[in-house]
Amino acid sequence: VIAGTAVLRMPLTSYETYAFASSGGGSSTRNYLYYDSEAHGARWLLQGNEKLIPWTCDLKCGLQPGEGKVLASLYSVVDSDSDRDGKLTASDLSWILLTDAPGARQARILERVSSAEGCEVLPRGAAVLFYVSKGELRAATLGLTQLKVEDDSSLATLPPKGPAK
Repeated sequence: VIAGTAVLRMPLTSYETYAFASSGGGSSTRNYLYYDSEAHGARWLLQGNEKLIPWTCDLKCGLQPGEGKVLASLYSVVDSDSDRDGKLTASDLSWILLTDAPGARQARILERVSSAEGCEVLPRGAAVLFYVSKGELRAATLGLTQLKVEDDSSLATLPPKGPAK
């Protein structure tokens, strides 16, 4: 159950096996099903199941970690093979989806995100999302009631990726 709601959220997971036995396999989340236990209705977060959701964050109010009511949720969604390796992975560029707690309202708020680094709830119905885009570590301040980005700031330019020395 999503804390503070009558809604259950369940991931739709796909399992892959790889050609080399030593590689094993893996699983990936493709969508989420929301079930409202009071209305007895269900709906999917995304249309279709071909996308990848490598990262989620529930934005909770509460004094202790892991406790409190969920105010909203963030999802990183990959829908194209931006690194051209033939598959959707967390290494591909994503977009960020912000939803209200029961998942009924949603907004696509950020594009071309390399990675989501973390999120924290702020006072007065806001949150901050730390993410990387175009080689910059950025902080987006989110309005959770309006489901929108209120401010987006560059914090630091990251060094280019290269071979480890």
